[in-house]
Amino acid sequence: MQTRQRCTSTVVDYLTCPVCLETFKEPVTLGCNHSFCSSCLQSHWDQNNTRICPVCRRRSSKDVTIVNFALKQLCISFIEKQKSERRAGVCSSHPAVPSLFCLDEARAVCPVCESIRTYCSTQRGRSISVRLTSAEFTRLHRFLHEEEELRLKALREEQSRQAQTVYPELGRIRETLASVEQSILELQTQLDRTTTDFIHSYKPTQSPTPQLLPQPGPGLLLNQSKVLGNLAFNVWRKMGSTVLFSPVILDPNTAHPQLRLSENLISLSIEGSPVQLPDNPERFQKFPLVLGSEGFSSGTHQWDVEVGNHRTWIIGVARESVNRTNPLLYPEHGYWTLSFTFGFEIMTSKQQPQKIRVHLDYENGTVSFYDLTDMSLILTYKDIFTEKLFPCFSVGSSKADCQTKTIRICQNPAQVHV
Repeated sequence: MQTRQRCTSTVVDYLTCPVCLETFKEPVTLGCNHSFCSSCLQSHWDQNNTRICPVCRRRSSKDVTIVNFALKQLCISFIEKQKSERRAGVCSSHPAVPSLFCLDEARAVCPVCESIRTYCSTQRGRSISVRLTSAEFTRLHRFLHEEEELRLKALREEQSRQAQTVYPELGRIRETLASVEQSILELQTQLDRTTTDFIHSYKPTQSPTPQLLPQPGPGLLLNQSKVLGNLAFNVWRKMGSTVLFSPVILDPNTAHPQLRLSENLISLSIEGSPVQLPDNPERFQKFPLVLGSEGFSSGTHQWDVEVGNHRTWIIGVARESVNRTNPLLYPEHGYWTLSFTFGFEIMTSKQQPQKIRVHLDYENGTVSFYDLTDMSLILTYKDIFTEKLFPCFSVGSSKADCQTKTIRICQNPAQVHV
């Protein structure tokens, strides 16, 4: 029995994509013999802008990846076998462990496998965070390297300009030196004569002493203030103008299992089936909601949301203590939101906007929604806030005729404050 379990575990490892930690979908194999889901590999290459193996970091020489049909057929057979075993209510990897029946999904589950799947999902989240952190610092390093090259180029250009200014002055000095040397020779010839001859033949050949050194005129000296002045500050300020800043970041620990958040945690969409996520108390369970990572208990705050032509969405704010098991989206239950459901705006008769600004004034107790197209007011709530409020978002399934599949929090260049 133990040998069978070890064999099953080996097969599972062989058929698992090291990127998404799921059974291969359209598997492709690189020259280094590592295999991945085709979509996972392409996504990894696009995000890192390089064609390297995610496991061994070896660069791939293949321009086109071809599906490994033998491995694909093996995965299909394995998945069918798992489905048949699940229908039988028995886990082949853990036959000695009594299975449990999930009422929500109406199927038998293995408690050991479910724990492992939850752990793998957590590990995958950690892997994504590490990769994104590395990518961000790589981008910043590249920016600093490019700035260094630009500054050194400016310094070389300034040195070249100064040299072009000095060269004519050096030519004038050489001419002056040659004239002085000629005068010295003539004086030396006159001094070699007798005193009487010198007096009779002396002619004043000396002229006022010429200026040998260059006069410090405009452009003659190196413009150090131009190439070196406030160097670190100017680079820092330029970096701030290139870095995008999002006023609201989504909290994945609160996201309903059906929601799919982007890796930078600023957009969300929904998929048909929920994924396995930890059943932590912060997470919404029966309604596809997610909160922002930072709450507000004072001051004024605003953020812009791009909804496009998506047909089903909810945006607004929610109290920290809202019911996350069975939420009721009304102010008396801690939700101040603007909703758009299946093409019908339940809060206003105005035509659906493409971008919406949410404005929270905690002290005055108002939550307002504006159409960013013309900054017209859509809706304002007036209430008394007594606890921390969090940005709140929800999205439904998109229709076939909708170009917008996600709703997104708009980013702006980071503001550099002196």
